[in-house]
Amino acid sequence: MTRRILGISGAPGTGKTTLANWLHRKLSRNNLECELLAEPARRLAVQGVRIDQQMSVNDYDAFIRAYTERDSSASAPLAIADRTPVDHYSYLAANRNMDQRFVEHHRNLAHGAMERYRHLIYLPVEFPLQADGFRVTSEAYRRELDQAINDMLKDIGLPVVVISGGLTQRRRALLAIVRQMWPELFFSQAGGLAGG
Repeated sequence: MTRRILGISGAPGTGKTTLANWLHRKLSRNNLECELLAEPARRLAVQGVRIDQQMSVNDYDAFIRAYTERDSSASAPLAIADRTPVDHYSYLAANRNMDQRFVEHHRNLAHGAMERYRHLIYLPVEFPLQADGFRVTSEAYRRELDQAINDMLKDIGLPVVVISGGLTQRRRALLAIVRQMWPELFFSQAGGLAGG
């Protein structure tokens, strides 16, 4: 299996979507072959899947299926994933509302799904939570999700880079990682891609 996915993980409101969309636009404008793997949470929520502390067995199963289908469809040399199966598992770990066998089963599914990933970016909680009618609104719950993400990131065996700071700093750091991990994308550009 070719590891082609760069995953961006973090608790709600840490800037995953903003950063993933920016990187995709930046690379696409420079004719670099990449694709954006959009996070499935909003689509699932419209379908009635819960994304909170009251998630059910069916909700968790719907999430892991959505990530598996999305990630297995990646075909470009570089795919940028807004959220990852690590994020999915964090809800299960933080909610603590399923029996241990179910938790372990989903942990194994998330581990297996991460085999498509080549590199992970973790965005720590640095900004206040902004209510948008979709994200969680409890700061304590967001911190629990963040801790669950951290615990799993230590366990999956992939390179993980923490990117913090302001938006410009994050963009530069992310672009540097992509240049390092996928140099073949930039080979014909001969330094033509600026960092800001």
